Amino acid sequence: MTTPFDGVLKRARTHLSTDADGDQPPRPLRAIRRGEFMSITDLAARSGVSTKTIVEIELGRARPRFTTIRKLSDALGVRPGDVAEFVATIT
Repeated sequence: MTTPFDGVLKRARTHLSTDADGDQPPRPLRAIRRGEFMSITDLAARSGVSTKTIVEIELGRARPRFTTIRKLSDALGVRPGDVAEFVATIT
């Protein structure tokens, strides 16, 4: 018997599993931010990027410029590629 949630669970498992090369999938910006115990407001203050823009990026509604990715990665203490890889998967 299938439920309406089967598709959601399958997509979540696929997203969280490793790819064919054994690499981990990009971590969502939200996960990186929360891993640093940072709120959206904190990240906005540290990076100089507006809270609205951060929310839009996290929801996949905005495709940030490299300068924005650089600001976010510097504020989070991660490589710019970590943020850019995630953005590329959602936009």
